[in-house]
Amino acid sequence: MFFPEQEYKTSTKSEDELKKLTLEEDLSECQRSYQILIKGQQLQKKAVTPMVYIQIYQNLHRILKEPNAFEILFKVIVEEIQQQEEDNQIIAAKSLHKLIKENSLQITELLQIYDLTAQILKIWSLPVLDEWIHTMDALLRVISLNIILNPVQQLILLLTDASQPTISRQSAAKLIGTLAQLLGNEIKGPLLDRARNLCSDHDKEVRLVMAEDVIVKVCQQLSSDLIECYLLEKIMELYYDTDIIVKSSGMRLFFTIANLLSVDEIKNRCTKLFIDQIQSLNEDSKVVMSKMCGRVYMLVKDYLNVNQTSLFLNIYVSYAKSKNLDVRINYISNFPAILSLSLKKFEFFQEQYMLCCNDPNESLQRSILSSLHEVVLLSENTDILVQVFINFMKSKCVAVLQLLIARFTQIVNSFQKQQQPLFGQHALELLNSLIAKNQWDLQIDLLSKFSECQQIFPEITTFLNTMITTISKGIPKTKQLCCLNIAKYLSNLGDLRKRKDWIIQLFELYFKSDSYFNRITFIDIVQEFTQFISRKLFKQYQFYDILIFSKDPILNVRVRLIKILPILYKKIDSEDASTLNMFNDAVQDCILSGSRSFQYMIQQTKEELLKPSDENELNQKDQEMLEHEEQIFKNDQKQRQLLLDQERDDLEINKIDLNDYLTKYKKKYPLSKIKTTNSTLHSQTMLIKKPQLQNNATQAFLVKKSVDFDSNKSPLLDAASSLKKPVLKSKTPTTKSICDIRKQFKLPSIKK
Repeated sequence: MFFPEQEYKTSTKSEDELKKLTLEEDLSECQRSYQILIKGQQLQKKAVTPMVYIQIYQNLHRILKEPNAFEILFKVIVEEIQQQEEDNQIIAAKSLHKLIKENSLQITELLQIYDLTAQILKIWSLPVLDEWIHTMDALLRVISLNIILNPVQQLILLLTDASQPTISRQSAAKLIGTLAQLLGNEIKGPLLDRARNLCSDHDKEVRLVMAEDVIVKVCQQLSSDLIECYLLEKIMELYYDTDIIVKSSGMRLFFTIANLLSVDEIKNRCTKLFIDQIQSLNEDSKVVMSKMCGRVYMLVKDYLNVNQTSLFLNIYVSYAKSKNLDVRINYISNFPAILSLSLKKFEFFQEQYMLCCNDPNESLQRSILSSLHEVVLLSENTDILVQVFINFMKSKCVAVLQLLIARFTQIVNSFQKQQQPLFGQHALELLNSLIAKNQWDLQIDLLSKFSECQQIFPEITTFLNTMITTISKGIPKTKQLCCLNIAKYLSNLGDLRKRKDWIIQLFELYFKSDSYFNRITFIDIVQEFTQFISRKLFKQYQFYDILIFSKDPILNVRVRLIKILPILYKKIDSEDASTLNMFNDAVQDCILSGSRSFQYMIQQTKEELLKPSDENELNQKDQEMLEHEEQIFKNDQKQRQLLLDQERDDLEINKIDLNDYLTKYKKKYPLSKIKTTNSTLHSQTMLIKKPQLQNNATQAFLVKKSVDFDSNKSPLLDAASSLKKPVLKSKTPTTKSICDIRKQFKLPSIKK
């Protein structure tokens, strides 16, 4: 430990005096602290700055865990700490609190800390008391009450006696709440009586502690009968307290514990106080009631008549226009509860809610975002809320954007599926804005959310181009997340042709690039694909080609490849000999081409490869991926079939229209009245035959495609392969022979 020193102008002629100022080397932290506190005596204590003691007390939770440290050092601390300044005593309390919560001490050691804590609680000022109360709270939750219950009760009764100073009663009163939580319904007798007395204490600071903290904890452990018998009278004293701050806390206390009362008390007392208080013009009462109204309305709504309900809702709506910011925030915080409990629809509150949505205050906007998903789920018509969310995405306030991004997936999923694509373009604009401002943390968070709700991006080109652009401008973390988004998006893409086209583009852009940064990016993309596609599809897309990077001239590319070799190995089918050979060759290339430090990485990779893996789990995951891909294939097949059917229907409709036209033409111009010739007949025949031929040929070709899709081929086969050797089949006779049709598609044999 380093201890800064101050110049101390004192004679140090004797050897003994010099020894007192010298610390031996290679001391443990415990021994060094011990010598600073004891061995140096007054001379060294004056020479060493107060920062030394701060460091010792800050690190008590670590020092006292050393072997034999507690036995050596704690007795010194007990004597020394009483001579320290208040700041050091507070620091020591926090450090001991950490030590207690780690639950690594013996019961004898905990009892020694308890004795020190009880001693300090009797003599020090309010800041010190408040901090050591937390230490005592932690001790009570760790040490068995069977051991210390009586001493603790005596300590509390002593510290909360009327003869004690205010700061003592104020701090020690909190321990009654702690004991109430630990004892449950057993907290009776002297402690419960003392709690009653403190509610009527002559010092408002003590009454405030009881109203804000203690009585709630006590009531949560008692039955309604005991509350009404022992505490309700005292609670009402706090409710009507002469001090406005205590009174506000007393109101919150009553409406917080109201649900613990009997039905009669709720129906009579609680309902009356609610209606009376909700109409108060006092600003402090408005703040309290605007905060508590949702909880209380849920409790008493069945006991309110129509007029009382209408009165409350009208008053609640008026909170949205209040000049008091706290009231407006409370209006928004309670809005989901009121909307769900009342019979009114969103339209009843819409004007006031939108007024708050347009409020520029940051705290109010954050409150709206916190509950927006609940409001959306509770509303029938959410079109206006779509625009609310879009407007928030355009906010320039960093705090608002942080919360929006944190809640992004939750809010998006609360909207209907057909509405979610409306957010995609605006979300990408938000990402571009964050990129322009170099707000990296927000970019990382937003890209993480994109991977969770990719359904908002129906335009594949726009989304993937944005990811590619972000990769070129980003930092390693944003690049990684963009690769994740690309892999996940393409893996779930329903259009198999577009998926293949984009994978080809990725090969062209990154795999074949002259920039080694791009080649590393391709490795990142392949790594992300391992999470989402099966072994079979992984091989079909030729992702194992990245093994050629084992010969890459750039060391960084080879390093990046080596890091994912264990992942690639798990993706190889055990029966795929050719790929296994490629993999082994790549490993050998890496071994032969690396430096000494590079060899160390190779060794680590080998160890990772040799670790046994759960083949059953890997096979199960691969099977799940296969089933998912089969479903995508079937959906794609069905969609294409629908398009083919639509085209066929359009052709049939056109054919019907043409026949109808000819029929009308013949009626208007009968053949008997027309002087026909061979040429005209031939012309009419061709007028019919040519469309038929064209329609039949097109129909036959399309039907052949549908037959291919209906076969038992794997969805992992290249969809384009079915078009390499097209064979035309037609059930409708045509003017050309089938030999002519075959010749038409047998291009190499055609000679003109």
